[in-house]
Amino acid sequence: MIKIYIKLFVLLFVLIICGACHPQSQDDLVQSSISVDIASQRTNSSEQQNGETINLWDFTEKYGDLEVYLDSDILGGVYIGDDQRFHIKTTDIAQMEADVKSLKEQYYISDEVIIEPCQYTYNELTSAIGRINTRMNDLDINILGTDVMANGIVVGSPEWNDAKKSLILDLAQIDHVQFLTNSRNQLD
Repeated sequence: MIKIYIKLFVLLFVLIICGACHPQSQDDLVQSSISVDIASQRTNSSEQQNGETINLWDFTEKYGDLEVYLDSDILGGVYIGDDQRFHIKTTDIAQMEADVKSLKEQYYISDEVIIEPCQYTYNELTSAIGRINTRMNDLDINILGTDVMANGIVVGSPEWNDAKKSLILDLAQIDHVQFLTNSRNQLD
């Protein structure tokens, strides 16, 4: 009798090990992914039925940066203001309002979003930085970045003159450039 139990135990152990070592097929992996997506959609549907909402802080933690869900052709940037609310800069207020409304309905977002007009998209700002970046060394530039709130870029150098500023404006091809005077690692 004990021999039968030992044989059954060994057989069960072998079956478990073989099952764990056997890789899943590509179809099984896709099916698992679909199941997870469906479960996620069911969770969202139950949240809507229960009247539950999510705030933007939790949204960004759960789904990633808000910028990914907005039209980059009109997006000037996203920042959190002194009022602790999300602010969205855009070149097309009406379109962005529609996009944000849709996003809030789709993900049950409860927070108010402040939509503000701007002249340049975030893509235009990063393109301006890219053009200046090619000349950073010969122009002695040691700070280069975007300023979403001001809808412009920031350029730092130990010293400025009118010719250097003019060259930076020509490279940037935008008007909103803040020139900072700084030493190598510290703002003056």
